[in-house]
Amino acid sequence: MIISFVVSEVTPFSKTGGLADVVGALPKVLSQIDNKLQIIVFSPYYQMVKTSEQLKPEIQLSVNLGNESKPINLYSKQINNQIKFMFIGCDEYFDRPCLYGDEKGDYPDNAQRFILFSKAVLTSLVNLQIKPEILHCHDWQSALIPLFLKTIYAHQFPTTKSVFTIHNLGYQGIFSADVFPLMEIPNDIFSPQGIEYYGKINFLKAGIIYADFVTTVSITYAQEIQTPDKGFGLDGVLREKNNKLMGILNGIDYEIWDPESDKLISPNFNISNISRKSIVKQKLYSELNLKDASRPLAGVITRLAQQKGIDLIIDAIEPMIAFGINVIILGKGDAQYEQRLLELKTKFPDNVSVILAFDEPLAHKIYAGSDFFLIPSQYEPCGLTQMIALRYGAIPIGFRTGGLNDTIRDISENPENGNGFLFKEYNTQAFLEKIKQAITLFHNKRKWNKIVRQGMQEDFSWTRSAQKYLDLYQKLIS
Repeated sequence: MIISFVVSEVTPFSKTGGLADVVGALPKVLSQIDNKLQIIVFSPYYQMVKTSEQLKPEIQLSVNLGNESKPINLYSKQINNQIKFMFIGCDEYFDRPCLYGDEKGDYPDNAQRFILFSKAVLTSLVNLQIKPEILHCHDWQSALIPLFLKTIYAHQFPTTKSVFTIHNLGYQGIFSADVFPLMEIPNDIFSPQGIEYYGKINFLKAGIIYADFVTTVSITYAQEIQTPDKGFGLDGVLREKNNKLMGILNGIDYEIWDPESDKLISPNFNISNISRKSIVKQKLYSELNLKDASRPLAGVITRLAQQKGIDLIIDAIEPMIAFGINVIILGKGDAQYEQRLLELKTKFPDNVSVILAFDEPLAHKIYAGSDFFLIPSQYEPCGLTQMIALRYGAIPIGFRTGGLNDTIRDISENPENGNGFLFKEYNTQAFLEKIKQAITLFHNKRKWNKIVRQGMQEDFSWTRSAQKYLDLYQKLIS
């Protein structure tokens, strides 16, 4: 079976968030489960890929974007005898410092960029004479591929099935109807039954309607997105298509995220020598100029956006300092949040550290050095940070939603097997109540160490989830 993944970012080549981690890990685990699989991962040949990787030139071809023919260079990297990465090169659209936008906002030609990308993937497969059994597409950037498979590429891929995974319904790829002619698809698809959305075009809607199966990244989120509250205007479409919708929880890659073998932290530790964690914490305090390492540390690694509950975190910082907690925040995002966090760092230099960056090595140190991990997301399709935090002995405090609900068991509700804290009402007061419970428990070392061990023993590896995907692929092609 040939499976082709199509994704707008993938580790270790390009990354802005968890999507890249998911598609970086899943093919590897699928190949371990079934050694007969052939897996090809398609992604754009971004500037960050070009400058960091030596790739093999594969073929040159051209793709129509409306009346224009665009030259495409295809590059590849063979990982092993089962997995190959292929990159769609078009400097006009992908040779840029950022993936989707810059400090001014989203790139204004994102529609053109990802229409071209989707067509180029399918044209590349035709030119290479590869016909995958499964095309597995991810988020709005590749959501047109299931539509193209049913229309302009139908005769080239008569038996190929498509799976479309929604990683975050809040990002849909909504664009002016002016770009519709660039797709070169039948006019009747621009309709409420097709990809039209209040007079515009909705890429994500195309994936939901035209894919043979739709997955999302946790069981709870699959239910939530069918409601008006969390459906972002597509809940009706998702309810209509719920016979082909399923939640499959993401996993994490324990070859990367394991405090026992992590080369980015020192010293390493595991469940039998958790006391070493305090040394990592002391080093982190020293590196970031925080004072008094006896104070518990709350870590935050996130995109600074409303969805991630950063407003709740900002409101809770002063009370947390009063509770005796120090805070480290790593991330980038909305300018208003960045400014407010820098003001708090200036006001409380001994207790608050704010690093406005994507810094992978520092992220590992924060997971390893934190006692608590704050994830008060308004909605969270899956979330990987809580899974990683648990592995590193940092107890998560989150809102009861999506993947947080599927992975965190509240200690007050489940004293024997709880692994974290969940608040039910979305407000600062409810969030602070859980933080107070956590700080009380932290000072009871016997109970606290039991919870830390519980968290470190959780198994969020990709194996079970990858098997579910493999079962789905086999069901579709049979």
